[in-house]
This record gives sequence, C-alpha cells and structure tokens, in this order.
Amino acid sequence: YTWSWLKAKNTPKPERGWKRLNPQKAAQIRARLKLGERNKDLAKEFGVSGQAISDIKLGRTWADSTPSG
Repeated sequence: YTWSWLKAKNTPKPERGWKRLNPQKAAQIRARLKLGERNKDLAKEFGVSGQAISDIKLGRTWADSTPSG
C-alpha cells in the first residue's frame, strides 16, 4: 500500500492554531485568562489547542500583543 490516498489534492489541510489567532484575539485570551477562564474553554471557543492557550498565557507566543479596548 502507498500513502498517496492520504494526500488527496482536494483534502484541505487543517490550519495551525497560530494561523487562527491574531494579536487582538491573543490579547483577548490573555485578558480572559486573567479573569479566571479555563484554558480548555478558551481553546474550544477559539478553535485552538489547550497548548496554544497555555503558550499565550506563559508568553511563549503572542507575547507582544496587548489588550485592546
């Protein structure tokens, strides 16, 4: 067997979490984490992994984004 059936041209690749987010969303996530919302709930809402939320919380990603409004 070959793996070519897995690489069908019409199959869209899932977006990575960082492509779904932008600085405004990251700032919103950070602000909501400070209010006590759970990583798991935010991850589901924003369509990213819990690890992506954790990375934002710890400043590993989107560290330069600031809350707006």
